[in-house]
Amino acid sequence: MFPISFLNAGNILRGNVKVKELRCEYATNPLGIDTQRPKFSWILESTERGQMQSAYQVLVASSLENLNKDEGDKWDSKKIKLRNSVNIPYKGNPLASGEKCYWKVRVWDVKGKASDWSEPATFEMGLLEKSDWERKLEMVGVAGGTFEMGCKLGRDDIYDLACFREESPLHTVTVSRFSISKYEVTNAQYVDFLNDVGAAANGSFADVDFGTVTYISISSSMIIHNGSAFAVRDNSSNGTDLDAYPVIFVSWYGANAYARWAGGRLPTEAEWEFAARGGTGGQDYQFSGSNTVGDVAWSSGNSASAGQSSYNGIRTHPVGTLAANELGLHDMSGNIWEWCQDWYGSYGSSPATDPVGPASGSFRVVRGGSWFSDGRFVCSAYRDSINPAYTSALIGGFRIVVP
Repeated sequence: MFPISFLNAGNILRGNVKVKELRCEYATNPLGIDTQRPKFSWILESTERGQMQSAYQVLVASSLENLNKDEGDKWDSKKIKLRNSVNIPYKGNPLASGEKCYWKVRVWDVKGKASDWSEPATFEMGLLEKSDWERKLEMVGVAGGTFEMGCKLGRDDIYDLACFREESPLHTVTVSRFSISKYEVTNAQYVDFLNDVGAAANGSFADVDFGTVTYISISSSMIIHNGSAFAVRDNSSNGTDLDAYPVIFVSWYGANAYARWAGGRLPTEAEWEFAARGGTGGQDYQFSGSNTVGDVAWSSGNSASAGQSSYNGIRTHPVGTLAANELGLHDMSGNIWEWCQDWYGSYGSSPATDPVGPASGSFRVVRGGSWFSDGRFVCSAYRDSINPAYTSALIGGFRIVVP
């Protein structure tokens, strides 16, 4: 019916029950909810054996301010006489893509005494329509944890029977909780950024930190400038819509600028590998989500056989068309090399917490491999170093992190 625990009377403020451990869709303060009717659950504490919930009230608000005033502008369930406290469906006003909501619960015990309101909890909607995720970033929450970063013999060395020097030594890393975009940033999303910041027609911009730099090599990319604004190239004659393809020919400067514009930053190399390995629920696969490269990665082995080129001989593919990893992230292996925040440097052997790489350098880290890479180079351990100004049909992918 519902879980209940017992504690001493000093912890109960009112009535004989206390509401705690609020969950939405089985998660605490989740991101990326993909249903208009999410389900709520909670557990109770009581000072009395045999005590139970006889009724509940749920408030859901659009802001913490409204919730603190007991205003459920999204949903006020009113008092519902029901003993169940598991999987209570939302029945309020429609929820929008990307919307963050605040909620709390109070209950009545068997004697009709009301508890205090629970502590506030949150949930954040994912992108519910195809048009939403084509233009906006869908974020996935990643619980912090500890993992072994780098190449592990017997897992990552399948093709070469040895680890590359750049991937070694295997070392223990702990990362804090963060959220990361579910897909690589697409052409349509990058167009919105270029138009909003007012980049030059050739893709350059006077960056506040780095001076005038090339954000994207427009002449080679899947994006054009039509004389008044940026737009995704019309590739209908080739049978493909390029909006949902990962943006390419983006420099590290252009990736970094987009991430800041979107309210985040590029992932550290440690965050990237932890996410690619599936976080705390990872199954220790060689590739991101599988030991079979073709299940999760567009690489040299399958990118050409899957059909005609996306544009001008380039064989990237729309984001999210292969299987996701344990966190629900797509294309962490293959499709397009992804920029990380870090300057490139050799690994240390000591355990580290939230490492950010060297303080300076000449090259930035890229991860994940591309549609042109052999399978060994799209495994989760492999890393490379690239000049931050460099652009290519193989490099320029990225995703953003929000701590």
